[in-house]
Amino acid sequence: MMKYGKFIIYLFLSVLMIVLALFLFSYSNTIYQKIYRTPEFIEVETDFYYLFLYMILLLVIPFTAFFILAVIELSKLMGQLRSSVLEQQNNSKLIDDQLKETSENQKEQEHIHNKQAEEKKNNLIDCFKKNIPTTNKDHKIISEAILSCIGKYYELAQGEVYLRKTDDNTDKLIMSAAYAYYVPEEKIFEFEVGEGLIGQVAKQGEPLLLDNIPQGYINVSSGLGSATPNNLIIFPIISKINKKISGIIELASFKPFSKHDIELFKDIGEEIGGYLDNIDEFVNPKNKS
Repeated sequence: MMKYGKFIIYLFLSVLMIVLALFLFSYSNTIYQKIYRTPEFIEVETDFYYLFLYMILLLVIPFTAFFILAVIELSKLMGQLRSSVLEQQNNSKLIDDQLKETSENQKEQEHIHNKQAEEKKNNLIDCFKKNIPTTNKDHKIISEAILSCIGKYYELAQGEVYLRKTDDNTDKLIMSAAYAYYVPEEKIFEFEVGEGLIGQVAKQGEPLLLDNIPQGYINVSSGLGSATPNNLIIFPIISKINKKISGIIELASFKPFSKHDIELFKDIGEEIGGYLDNIDEFVNPKNKS
């Protein structure tokens, strides 16, 4: 409101001059009507006209000045308004350009991440082909080779492979091999399907990503002490024969897994399953998912 102050004042004074002019004209006309027929009027007629003219000039001059000042202030306000509109348009255009640039950068970053993920996937598949024995049916050797390949491309704190064993009475996931995790030979780690996180992933058939592992869920020990990794991903191994879940892989890391990693592990789940399909000790479930 303050920026319109001068304009409003000048406009008010201009209107006031018009009102005073109308009032004086009306008042002068009333006096004129009263005296123009009198004998004295002839003596003061000229003076009366001059007085009327002077009064008009005294009102017209300030009215003109105030009106011009009001127009000048209005022009300034219009100029400020145009500048404000142009600035808003420029700011809007700048924001649009920034959003467009951000979107393009995000697309470029997404393209780079996708390319890196595809490259990592191909490298893993090549590693599997080179290091997993196709003639050996020892599940432990195959599982260790799988974890070793994954460990080359991910900074794993720990990893395990669980294979599914199904018979008429039980449906279990039994640990086949571990990475950076000591497992006593006499100790058997196993889960019923649906039991714990391992069993839940086997039951639901979808990868599970956790970025806030409960303290003590996994404990990594070294010469420097022990700690719990912050990030965990569990994903199913898919049989190439019947497309059912034939095992589970659990990976823990101190570095976060990305959404691209989730997609990658989903993709290679069946690739891994192909190497484990012919192990006689474990029966791939035919009627269970």
